[in-house]
Order: sequence, then C-alpha cells, then structure tokens
Amino acid sequence: MSKAIIAGSACVIFSSLTPEDVHRFKTFSPDALTIRSENGEAVFRLDIDDDGLGSISPEGAVLGCATSAEGKATITVIINPAEENKLKLAQDRLGSALLRLEEMEAFLLGQMETLAAAQDRATAMIKQM
Repeated sequence: MSKAIIAGSACVIFSSLTPEDVHRFKTFSPDALTIRSENGEAVFRLDIDDDGLGSISPEGAVLGCATSAEGKATITVIINPAEENKLKLAQDRLGSALLRLEEMEAFLLGQMETLAAAQDRATAMIKQM
C-alpha cells in the first residue's frame, strides 16, 4: 500500500497505483474512485493531476504526475523548512488522509480484474472501419 517518506522539506507519498491505473478507472469505472458513506455522501475521492505535484487531504487525494522508479504515482507535500519536528507534523496533517488513501488503493487493486473485463468488453464493442 502507499507509504510516505520525508526528505528535507518535502513529504513524498508513494501510491501503489500507477497513473495509468487511475486513468483506466476514470474511463471505465469512475464511481470506483469515490468512497461513499452509508447514506451515499462522498467521503474521499481519488483523481490524478497530469501536470502537478498532487495534493492530499482528509476529503481526497490527487496523485501527481511524477512517478517512482517502479512507475507508481506520487504526491509531493511541501513542509515548512523551519519546522523542527517534520515527522510529527506529517503524521498530524496527513494521518487520516493516508489511511483513506490506503483504503481506496486496496479496493481499487482488488477491482483490477473487473476493470480489465470492462475495458475488454468496451473494446470489443468498438470497431474501426
């Protein structure tokens, strides 16, 4: 699942999803990118930013355009360089959001076969003349 590493004044969150994974879900199963409460309200959303660093909050995450060496999407959060206890600050500011992101990633990774089947069905329906 996702993990976060603090380096200098940046906290980099490494997703277990690739940008391509998120784009495929956006195309073939967009509702899967939202965690909903029992009454149907959106409580966490996942998206991707093809041009930026990404962002994360308790309400959602936007994966950035940078990827890890393994091709996984990342989010870069800037931390005040003057902050003495960057680890505690990151835990306080990102803790609940990281837990939601982990929940979302686990669900999406479990849906990969279903997504591939939907993509195959859609591809079979479209023919080029």
